[in-house]
Amino acid sequence: KEFSAGLRKTCRLIKKMNWIVACTNQIRKGTAGEFTPGGFGMPFYSSLRLRIGFHPTLGKHIEKKAKIGSENREIKKIIGIKSQVQVVKSSVDEPYRTADLYIVFNYGIDDIQANLLYCKQMTGATKFDCFDKQYVQTNRAIEYIEEKGYEDKLREQPIQIWKDVQQKLHIQRKKKVRS
Repeated sequence: KEFSAGLRKTCRLIKKMNWIVACTNQIRKGTAGEFTPGGFGMPFYSSLRLRIGFHPTLGKHIEKKAKIGSENREIKKIIGIKSQVQVVKSSVDEPYRTADLYIVFNYGIDDIQANLLYCKQMTGATKFDCFDKQYVQTNRAIEYIEEKGYEDKLREQPIQIWKDVQQKLHIQRKKKVRS
């Protein structure tokens, strides 16, 4: 209730000063469905709402495996999580889009891995395309991209693929005349 009142008082100031206000919140389930602890004002006043959760098909964790000792005993360590971001509400662009997000502990969001996987998935390739070489394993492809300094080049590739997809899926219709 207080949060909604505070947003009512400050929303004009936020718009006038051209500020961005980011709020994190958890969704709780109640008898009336899902609601946010910030009150009903949060979804109402927000321009963009993102829901971040574990990836439903890829599993929850990013694991690294290593062989130790003379017997080559394999050990595993969880080094990150796989998440999926869904645009729930957007007044700036189209809603209901999803994106995969890989968060590696002590590193942050792994955009190289996400871009490599997106490009592979969208082009239907069987290997990761690293411009000069192709790799089957994700870790080797990431190492090669970082070694050669192709990070900026890799950031542009998914953007171009996305533009091509958007152009092909664009609906061209004449303007609707309202009476």
